[in-house]
Amino acid sequence: MTIRGAALAALLGLVVSCTTPPSALPSPTGTVALATSTPTPTPTATASPSPSPTRPGIGVTAVGQIPADQAYLLSNERVLLFDLTAKRTREVVRFDRPQVTTRSVVISASADGQTLAILERIDALLLLHIVRPATGELKTIVEPDGVDSLNLSPDGKRVAVSRASTDPTINGLWLLPIDGSPGTRLIAEDPGFAGSPPKPRAWSIDSRWLAAYGAVGAGGNQILVVDTLGASTTYVPSSGLSGGDGRVLTGIDAVWRGSEVLVWNTRAAFGGVPVVASYDIGTRATTTVFTAAADQTILDVVARPLSRQAAVQVMPQTTVTPSTPRTILLVEPGVAPRALRESPFLSRMWWSADGARLYARLGGDDSTGTIADVFGTWGSMLFCSRGGDAPACT
Repeated sequence: MTIRGAALAALLGLVVSCTTPPSALPSPTGTVALATSTPTPTPTATASPSPSPTRPGIGVTAVGQIPADQAYLLSNERVLLFDLTAKRTREVVRFDRPQVTTRSVVISASADGQTLAILERIDALLLLHIVRPATGELKTIVEPDGVDSLNLSPDGKRVAVSRASTDPTINGLWLLPIDGSPGTRLIAEDPGFAGSPPKPRAWSIDSRWLAAYGAVGAGGNQILVVDTLGASTTYVPSSGLSGGDGRVLTGIDAVWRGSEVLVWNTRAAFGGVPVVASYDIGTRATTTVFTAAADQTILDVVARPLSRQAAVQVMPQTTVTPSTPRTILLVEPGVAPRALRESPFLSRMWWSADGARLYARLGGDDSTGTIADVFGTWGSMLFCSRGGDAPACT
């Protein structure tokens, strides 16, 4: 809900890392299944058994029924489930702080909130955790080095990842079934290209099409839109895609609205006009949805469900400071953009499933955060970043 300057940082906002002295890692709690998913030098990866590695502690709490209006956030070594109707949070996953040199965590959720995919890197160890928050089920799959940019499909069945490798038969964008069975390479790319391999950005609502960032090609930043049920394709930045069923669009990020994908640009140092364009995969028609003002750049776009509208986050291109406000605009074709909210500490925004509310995560202090309804009808809620129940945070 936005890699590439400020807009890219917003998309990868669900990352946390810590640095501590090295020591032995504790074993995880809960039910854990271990497997190794390591691609062989062919377009299809083959899973093979592997000894159980030493790994960090991860605890999963079963929360029962997942609320219809929900969201997940990673906050200080915890994954929180937000019941937005009840305005309360539940801790779903907690990571023990392992004594390792470097560590990072990225999460992605299915559309219904029933499945979480968590990519955890601990020094040289890379783990893919599949979590069922309702039941507390946990499965851990050891992944090969180079796997990055995790993105779970809306139906919760496949994880899209980029895999960097010096081997041209492995380097590219892969689709991994969550059961740990062999993955397939969807987009192949020569590892010699700058920015390789392609990074998954957004799945279509029906989990069939995938938009990926393909680095800087002949026409600037490129978004690759590929049919995941088709054959594998090869990406060459200077000439585009060959094989499979895909299109190359100009842009730096993307989000889906039905059969359309909204693609946008930021303002580059050498110029250019940030725009949001709509591309229909059926008709292959492109329409400009929004053009930023002369002094603005685009940070994020979220499409409103059941509507032609979208929320666009913009900020000034020059004289940017930590307190520079970010503005949320409501845009739609043929209608003048309308400013909804301005905040200097806006980190994420998303719509409710019915499109009635637009939520925004706003700043707080080192122990608290705020979720606000941009339209003001729902109000806001305070949550604890480290633990406890607001306002008595620990």
